[in-house]
Amino acid sequence: MFVSLIALNVGVMVKVGSSNSGTGAVFRTDGRIKVSHCRNLSSPILCCQISVNARYAAFGCADGKIKVYLLSEGLFLFALTPPPAPPSAPPSSSPRSCPTVTDLRYHSSDPLRCYQLTATYTSGYIRVWDQVIQDVVHEIRLSSSRDPPRDDLPCDVLCCDVKTTAESKTAVGCSDGTIRVFTSADLQPIITHPAGRKREVAEGHVGRVLAVRYHPTDQNILVSSGWDDVIYIWDDQYTHALRHISSVHICGDAIRFNSVRNNYLLTGSWRSTAQLQVWNFESGSLIGWLPREGRVTCHVYCAQWSRACNVVYGGSDSHKVVVMDPINNIKIGSLFGLECGVCCLDVLDKPKITHIVCGAGSKAFFLSYK
Repeated sequence: MFVSLIALNVGVMVKVGSSNSGTGAVFRTDGRIKVSHCRNLSSPILCCQISVNARYAAFGCADGKIKVYLLSEGLFLFALTPPPAPPSAPPSSSPRSCPTVTDLRYHSSDPLRCYQLTATYTSGYIRVWDQVIQDVVHEIRLSSSRDPPRDDLPCDVLCCDVKTTAESKTAVGCSDGTIRVFTSADLQPIITHPAGRKREVAEGHVGRVLAVRYHPTDQNILVSSGWDDVIYIWDDQYTHALRHISSVHICGDAIRFNSVRNNYLLTGSWRSTAQLQVWNFESGSLIGWLPREGRVTCHVYCAQWSRACNVVYGGSDSHKVVVMDPINNIKIGSLFGLECGVCCLDVLDKPKITHIVCGAGSKAFFLSYK
């Protein structure tokens, strides 16, 4: 089913001048990928998210700010800047001078909640922002769960996912290997999935958790992965892991369930071979690599499905974003020739167009394809 990728030979060079990037950035596109806007955010971009109503694009930066743009116009609206920590607050465990925004999730398309955005930080904070008032409505700071516990030592919160159901909840992955679940509305704790003790015993993560994702139809099932090369499957009704899948190396937001075939799980690994894989979620068996013949020419940081069967991925080494159709054996298009690796991307499919945003260094790209 998943066959080799044939590159298109058409290339378009794009020069973005001072009105867009401020640096005269030059990059290339091919195929059906179009670049509508490029913006210089003046700080490395670690995460990005398109609102479910397709109005906003939010970018989380290393300077601790979340910069929000209009998706269609690429117009900067405002920056969400966390309040300064009180003098009595314990120091951040991060070596950086300011906490980094590590992940973002808009809550839903509900008109009453589409302006709410959950953000995670290296300072241990989870914050729920309201874009209407441009302020934090709920926040919590997590402490490390390592033995012995240290309340004065926050753990980095590295990733999150929001499950929008009747009782919406938020799961976060932490630097201490735990997965912690809270109510989305007010961040009340629900359950903690503990870290493992030894790498040899597959009972939980023994390193940083860099991706977490809820199942699209089961409100209690989620998957997580990170630097320990294992995907764990969890049920929020139990603390222990149900099972695990090995042979991945996840270093970013690169786990996705297929929206049509929920049993298909896509993973993107930061390595030189076998970067893109599709798994049978129920059995844990490998369905195949993308592409099956040929190779992906970058170390993958981020990957998502698009339009049921297409795959969008980005990474480093050869810094690029690629949209591929593995079933019909074609590359739909790509953005390449970038100065930095692509650490994050987000995809939103609409009936006539697919929107993509991504971050490469401090540059934010607004892409689309039909």
